[in-house]
Amino acid sequence: ECHRYGGTEFKKVFNCRIDARLGLSATPPSDDGNESEEKDKNSSDPIIKALGNQFYYLNYRKARENNLICEFIIKYVGVNLTTKERFQYDILTKAIGKAIEKIRMRYGHRIDAMKTDSLDQKLQIILKSDEYPDPAIGKYFRLTKERREIVYQARNRKICYSKIIRDGNKDEKKIMVF
Repeated sequence: ECHRYGGTEFKKVFNCRIDARLGLSATPPSDDGNESEEKDKNSSDPIIKALGNQFYYLNYRKARENNLICEFIIKYVGVNLTTKERFQYDILTKAIGKAIEKIRMRYGHRIDAMKTDSLDQKLQIILKSDEYPDPAIGKYFRLTKERREIVYQARNRKICYSKIIRDGNKDEKKIMVF
């Protein structure tokens, strides 16, 4: 997950003496929002500066064709939030909506023109490229992190995961919960 090491705190790891470096990521950095196998040799991304250009690319389809990934089933599970969790979640959702409105007012044209589908990736590109990015972008990331944390810590989520694992063990299935 080397793509995380572009952040202010995480990139400090590159200040250490290291004899060799290898970065692996399912979402490698891109300065322009384009997903491509060839990365710009003059990239301003701290990960590319520290590790060098991407030298190997393997997409999901190729990995499946080469039997590098086993077959699996994804089950999406909805978890009911408690009244208190739902109240906090809804407040954050409204605040995120307001932050997105403010971001769209300033950057709507740029966001729409970017080739990546992920709003988070688009906003990261703006943060890296603008000299004075709108504070609403930072607020958006803070609020979405807080809202995600409500779901991660939800009381019913833990109960649900325990049941999934118990049921899977009965059938002797391998289970990965995330």
